[in-house]
Amino acid sequence: MLSTICLLRCGHCKKLVPTWDKLAAAADGFRVGSIDCTTSQPICTQYQVKGYPTLKFIKDNKMFAYQGARSLEALTEFATSTYQNAESTDM
Repeated sequence: MLSTICLLRCGHCKKLVPTWDKLAAAADGFRVGSIDCTTSQPICTQYQVKGYPTLKFIKDNKMFAYQGARSLEALTEFATSTYQNAESTDM
């Protein structure tokens, strides 16, 4: 899969970094990435980032908003299956 979850870094986001790094290391069937909106404003505008942290999963030209717990287990479950139940927008 060429899917990506985007983590936008800020003070609150930095707390998520250890879990995010574990998610990236354990990712199977999806990729994990991050974007800094202070240096990538056009991308953040394109992806409708309005607050931090913002987590999105992208698959098959759809973007799914993540609103769940920030645990490794919850993030992995979302990226592998439950994203289908989340609010989505076409890209």
